[in-house]
Amino acid sequence: MRRNRIAVVLGCLLCAAWCSAQGQAGMKSLVEMTVPADGGWQKAYLLPFDASPRAIDSAEVRNGQCRLTLPATPQPQGYGIMVRAGGKQLTAGVFNDCQRQTLTWRADQAGYECSGSVLGSRLVAYRQAETQFGRSAAALQQQAANPGATEAGRRQAQAQLDSLAEGMKTLIMAALRQNMENPLGLFLMQENAYWIEPATVMELLEKVPSPYRSHPAYTEVHDQVQALLRTQVGQPYTDLQMKTPEGRALRISDLVGRQELLLVDFWASWCGPCMGEVPNLVQLYKDCHGKGLEIIGVSLDNRADAWRNALEKHHMTWPQMSDLKGWESQACQAYSITGIPATVLIGKDGKIVARDLRGTELRRKIEELLGMK
Repeated sequence: MRRNRIAVVLGCLLCAAWCSAQGQAGMKSLVEMTVPADGGWQKAYLLPFDASPRAIDSAEVRNGQCRLTLPATPQPQGYGIMVRAGGKQLTAGVFNDCQRQTLTWRADQAGYECSGSVLGSRLVAYRQAETQFGRSAAALQQQAANPGATEAGRRQAQAQLDSLAEGMKTLIMAALRQNMENPLGLFLMQENAYWIEPATVMELLEKVPSPYRSHPAYTEVHDQVQALLRTQVGQPYTDLQMKTPEGRALRISDLVGRQELLLVDFWASWCGPCMGEVPNLVQLYKDCHGKGLEIIGVSLDNRADAWRNALEKHHMTWPQMSDLKGWESQACQAYSITGIPATVLIGKDGKIVARDLRGTELRRKIEELLGMK
């Protein structure tokens, strides 16, 4: 399960380069919006691109029409727009690269068009490509999972799905390489850095002009990749100290070296995939604890009661700790955790021997290192 962000982070150029934003100023830009008049839309909000819920500005929607103004900035910047009606919302990404632009949502609310903004228009093009990818991927996943399909049919569907995913990655990488000198490339990097090789990310970040290096998107990606490089296989582990469910201080260093292997499991009670992995960990602990394996759970929970209840309900009897800060946990920065479940396997000498294994791959690696095979 990955961190959720404002929809604007999906913005990018497709494969056509846009001239460098370096040296250009972000203009005060009027955004005129048209939403489906029968949707009951009430209010539009202008949001910063930092995953913050605070609104910079807001305006009432009247007869399907609304206006917001983007502020002038030293360089062009990206913003999110959210239009709400009760529990419903429409989202868009906008840039202050022009004096006036329009957003028009389709009647089915499945997308919108942008005119006036070069960056905004190309963001829309990317969104359309992403939507088509999602639809094609969903259809292939259904084919691969169809109980009535032949084995050959499932393999073919899976091969097509893999090819489709690689094509999307190629598209994203091309956009990144052509646009790291403007805000679109930087925003796209923030969304995709987790699956790109750290060395490639650092190479791309070198292309970011100095005015954008103080942007939160640049800082977040840079710090995450630096943490990932520090915690790659072969590197010494990074120590963490948090509280146990009983309120005692516990450090990773308290457990390193006591057994042949220490598995650090990053999880949360609210994370479905994490809880789906718990039975595997319970069995792994039962089978391997007496043969040289220790586990320490590092929870990204926010609520102590939910954390403790999950431990008791699912019989997670190995050492546990948390600072109850969710995605703001020190663990996320220290180990570049952008999605959970995540694992780090530490040897008796304190060096990392594996990362991000789960299920059968994790068991196979642990049994191999413990000489159980």
